[in-house]
Amino acid sequence: MLLDDYILSHCSPEDDYLHRLYRATNVHLLRPRMASGHVQGSFLRLLVRMARPQRILEVGTFSGYATLCMAAALPPGGEILTFEVNDEQEEFTRPWLENSPWASRISFVIGDVLRELPQLADDRPFDMAYIDGNKRQYEDYYRLILPRLSPGGLLVADNTLWDGHVVEPEYHDAQTQAIRRFNDLVASDRRVEVVMLPLRDGLSLIRKKASGEEPREGAHLSRPLHRAASPLPSNYAGRGLVSLFKLSICAGAGPVQMASSSSAQRRRRTLALLPPTGEPFETVSNNDSLALISITVYCGVVYFFIVVSL
Repeated sequence: MLLDDYILSHCSPEDDYLHRLYRATNVHLLRPRMASGHVQGSFLRLLVRMARPQRILEVGTFSGYATLCMAAALPPGGEILTFEVNDEQEEFTRPWLENSPWASRISFVIGDVLRELPQLADDRPFDMAYIDGNKRQYEDYYRLILPRLSPGGLLVADNTLWDGHVVEPEYHDAQTQAIRRFNDLVASDRRVEVVMLPLRDGLSLIRKKASGEEPREGAHLSRPLHRAASPLPSNYAGRGLVSLFKLSICAGAGPVQMASSSSAQRRRRTLALLPPTGEPFETVSNNDSLALISITVYCGVVYFFIVVSL
């Protein structure tokens, strides 16, 4: 059994409507792997349940899978505003959104969020945002959304590892370079705190600091962002664990029991929990990678629960 299959078999069951949507996405759309899928969708749903945002902004609806996952977890009165720039997508996506059990919570807009959002009369802040649009415009999305995000609000950015190309110097295409610039921009922004998780193609969780919070210590831009900065094995799961541990301490979580591999000599990396291709980038020990990934996600859940409860 592949690690991917093991993880899927140990997640809560997929909602029947979402299952049918995911199947239709794979049958009828050209790039079905762009859909979030069950594991990532479940993660987004849990974030919404814990953060309890009243207002969510989504950039990049595609087939609506992530939209519905988040909408399903909204508290009473909550709403999600989702933008899709590709007007050819509307014929497929709109019926799935409007016929869902959560249709009343969703506002679906066809258009470029960079043009449409500033023109909206409703200037209420968003409590959460999810970015999964044009990779070349991630920096623009970030600069547009962060001022409109509530203090303490959460911004989730997808595809921030970009098939691992962010650490492969031979890739100079526009999308890879744009993702690198976005990651550097967020890592150097003292208005936020961020952790990057190796979930599928990379998922960055970015929290906007409230006024009066201490600036994050130690900007990393003086050293390459892809290099290991801890004694744990140099893989993304391990680094995510260290970042989440630090964030948990800052949030007042107290000591955390950390588990690490007993074989420090094995310094292989893993670039994704569920790669879009369905195959791991590099072979790692299943026991080591599963332990690190499980602890990383668990600590992330604990951290955001603590932040929301403060």
